[in-house]
Amino acid sequence: MPEDRMPHPRTVVLHIGRHKTGTSSIQNTLRHNRARLLERGVLVPESLPSNLSGFFLNVFSKRPEKKRHNVQHGFDRALIQAQGQQMLDRLAQEVDGFAGDRIVLSGENACTLKPDEVAQVRDRFATMLAPAGGQVDFRVLLYTRNPVSYASSAIQQNIKKNNTLLEEYKRFVLRNSVGWYQRIHAAWAGVFGAAAVELRSFETACATPGGLIGNFLTANGIAPEGIAPQRANDSIADEIAEFLSSPHMPKRPPDQRGSWSAGFDLSAADQDILFAIRGSKGGLLTASEQAGLWEAVAGDMRFLEQEFGISYRSGDTAGPAPFGAVFVDDLAAALPRLSPPVRRGLLAYLLDRPAPCDPAQTQPGVDS
Repeated sequence: MPEDRMPHPRTVVLHIGRHKTGTSSIQNTLRHNRARLLERGVLVPESLPSNLSGFFLNVFSKRPEKKRHNVQHGFDRALIQAQGQQMLDRLAQEVDGFAGDRIVLSGENACTLKPDEVAQVRDRFATMLAPAGGQVDFRVLLYTRNPVSYASSAIQQNIKKNNTLLEEYKRFVLRNSVGWYQRIHAAWAGVFGAAAVELRSFETACATPGGLIGNFLTANGIAPEGIAPQRANDSIADEIAEFLSSPHMPKRPPDQRGSWSAGFDLSAADQDILFAIRGSKGGLLTASEQAGLWEAVAGDMRFLEQEFGISYRSGDTAGPAPFGAVFVDDLAAALPRLSPPVRRGLLAYLLDRPAPCDPAQTQPGVDS
């Protein structure tokens, strides 16, 4: 085909994270607006899950059987590979019937792939996702977040999911923070080229007139008009995260917890009540832990500022004070509705803490 008759390259957007930067909201928005986006020549594959983290890891990771989800469910490599191939086949079939110029794939755990695994992403998608007789232009996007804010958010989410306790996951997050952005950028820019990889500030995106969703869409050449944002994955209050990790939280016996479970003995009703209590956010690290984290990520912060103009400073994550008026009001409304064991545990936790919250003022008018 003569060069002047070659079809325009198709843009393939690879949104690779980061975890805790609004990825669920982005994915829910893409899914909810799939038909409208398709009318604009943008494919959000219906043949794949909304969150492609499992897809990226199962298809492109060297050892997918070692990933947490697969270990929990007892999936071996043969089964994982078979499922991965089925997803690839469905995607290829869907792309064959697509004539638009843009495909969006979003999976926050894709950013954890190693360089040789990233190369497989490029090699596989360069042919599978290209238009007939054409080529693919890849665009890789990752959102960043203030390290203290990220650490607190990641910790509380794992507690909320009943995966781990506060101190256990805190050590994991702090240990894995050093050089994170530089490693991810090196892996993806080394394969796709630095010009194809962009890091954007989650905080700056949220503060723009169109919010995170508008920022994401415009960054990827998609008009945001008429696209209804879908919020997801609200975090829980620090006070509740600390209670769940405390000795006062009722827990199941170890032999009834399963793999990677903190063992919280919570009914669905108790979860809904506790998770709706508003309170402090972003304060799960002590002052000394925050100082140590800033020191550990200093190199990463210099990298973000020099390469992408993203600037983070200590002290810019202050949120509501713990055990404030909003928390106390929500607590007073929640206590009568909790099951007796959880209510007793929560009151014992409050009594055990040197905090400006007097449980006597929030005692429910029922026997605890």
